[in-house]
Formats: sequence, structure tokens, C-alpha cells
Amino acid sequence: MPGPGSLFDFDAFRAEQEAPKDRRPKYVRISGREHELVPEIPALLSLDIARLMRDGLGGSNLSKAKTLLHLEQLLVDPETALAGVGTGELGPLLIGIIGLYSEEASPPPNRASRRARTSLRRRSTSSSAGRSSRPTSSASTGSTSAARSAG
Repeated sequence: MPGPGSLFDFDAFRAEQEAPKDRRPKYVRISGREHELVPEIPALLSLDIARLMRDGLGGSNLSKAKTLLHLEQLLVDPETALAGVGTGELGPLLIGIIGLYSEEASPPPNRASRRARTSLRRRSTSSSAGRSSRPTSSASTGSTSAARSAG
């Protein structure tokens, strides 16, 4: 038996953390029906995803079998949820679901969100276009102008 100070009681920590939380359930809509997701990403799935990203095997390089295994761990009822999903749609579905769990959830991977991001990029001012992207006061540019005219 471990002595005092040589044991971290994770069970006690977990019991303290399981006090009622303000956690809203997460859902994914597939074929017009909302399907519940597990409350948080299981630790082993997070570890697997981190390894895949480290090895450069994420995204479109991920096998369909591995993608299905990941989705199975995230969906409360995977058989019902995935009944209307084609194999070519598994990757974007997994990416969209994982985005729900991140603090800064990324927009779902759909045409409307991609167009919105593209249009925002086109409207932004670029300093390479010759126009300043941020107005500056004459006080902050006066010394620069004087140095240019003297040189």
C-alpha cells in the first residue's frame, strides 16, 4: 500500500468534479434528425486523434474504418445516426462533430460557411495593395516622414 503523499486519488477527484455542471448536451443533425453525442470526447479517442495529427494521418488520409470507430465513440446511438450517411461523408461528419467539443468551435464544413469566409478575406485590406490596413496618427508617422525627406 502506498504511503502518504505517494498516491493521487483520482476517484476522489472525479467525485468532486461530478457535481452538477451547466453542461448542455451536444447534438448532430443527420437526415433531418438530431442525434445525441457523448458529453465529452473520451480520453483514448483524444489520444488517438493527437497521434494521427502528429503522424500527419489526419483529415482525408484517415481510413474509413478508423473514422467509423471514432464516430462510434462520439455518438450515443451510432447505428441509428449513421444509417443515412455515405462513406464519403464520414470525414466531414467527424471533423464537424469534433469542432463542437473545442472551446472555439469551428463552423461546420459546408458550402455556405466556406463562401462566407472567402468573401471576408476578399474584403479585407491588404498592406501589399498600397493602402494602410489601420489608420495612424500624424504624430506617430511624423518622425518617419522627416527621416525619409532628410535621407
